[in-house]
Amino acid sequence: MKNKHMKNNSTIINFANIPTWKLLLLIFIYLVFLFIIWQALLPLKAEWHYREGYNYDAMRNYSMATKKLKKAIAAAPWETHYEVNLGRAYENLANAQKDTNEKLKYLKLAEKHYSNIVNISPQNPWYHNRLAEIYRQYSKLEDAPNKKMEYFEKYKKTIARSANLDKNNPLFNMSLGYLYHSEGNYAEAKKIYQRVLEIDFAFSEAYFNLADIYKREGNKAKVKEIYQKLVETMPHKLGGGEFKNGYLSLGRVYFEEGNIPSATVMFEKEYELQPRNKTVLMSLAAAYQSAGKWYKLIKIYHKLLLLDPNDANVRRYLGYTYYRIGKFTDAREELEISLELEPGNAEAIKNLNIIKKYVK
Repeated sequence: MKNKHMKNNSTIINFANIPTWKLLLLIFIYLVFLFIIWQALLPLKAEWHYREGYNYDAMRNYSMATKKLKKAIAAAPWETHYEVNLGRAYENLANAQKDTNEKLKYLKLAEKHYSNIVNISPQNPWYHNRLAEIYRQYSKLEDAPNKKMEYFEKYKKTIARSANLDKNNPLFNMSLGYLYHSEGNYAEAKKIYQRVLEIDFAFSEAYFNLADIYKREGNKAKVKEIYQKLVETMPHKLGGGEFKNGYLSLGRVYFEEGNIPSATVMFEKEYELQPRNKTVLMSLAAAYQSAGKWYKLIKIYHKLLLLDPNDANVRRYLGYTYYRIGKFTDAREELEISLELEPGNAEAIKNLNIIKKYVK
């Protein structure tokens, strides 16, 4: 029993007998082991903070989003995905500000992060695209003409760089095309939009912008052709969903031509997409009136009054429509309301005097 006790005591490490260099080596190995474990946990920590930041951003709490995303970057500074999201959060924070100086403060922070990731990954067009957006906003906020022009030139250069880095991406090409479009360089803009349609035949915005250029050039035949292609390809649009104002635009072309049945069909299709859009409702009302569809017209005017019950014009139009179907009492009531809203309107007074002949 005594020998067994002595054997157990002999297994106890006596650090005093260990050479200093071996002790230091053991400490070093231990620290390296802890460091490796810590580094292995950092990506998990970074992802946790990123998820928190993403959720705050979705809730439009941009201040908290930036705080969490900064922690994600501190844990994983090599991950550009976190940094670009932080830049977007700063952009959102800037857009939420009313004071110009506050806007600029957060835009500067966004620029800092976008510039950093562009340096890390200079061939990524998305990062150049975000940086270009910052320059565009600077050009709008800047008061000094020379600085405004300087930032706009930076915007042009960077957006072109983004499009050239990925010539087969329709989004970057559309940004460049819209830049030419806004400057009045229609020839270059048309080339870009046509290229976009070669890449994606159902890119609705490209058709819509092309039609706008042809409209400015006075080429009515081309405008009609492009709008027809737009509505044909809208069901094939990537990501699903219809493109708003496509049917409306083609309907207006038909209406101007006097093709009321085709215009009506287009306006009705647009109404299905935008049932509370006043412009769409007024266009449909014009088509129904031209076709003499008085009962359908009454329904449209009532829908318009649900949007704005104090619209004197709609009240007056509704009064006229009631008059056309022989509902003189209803016509008088609508015209009287329109005059309360817009006293002295000559047309309403004239129509009211006519209707009074039919109503005791």
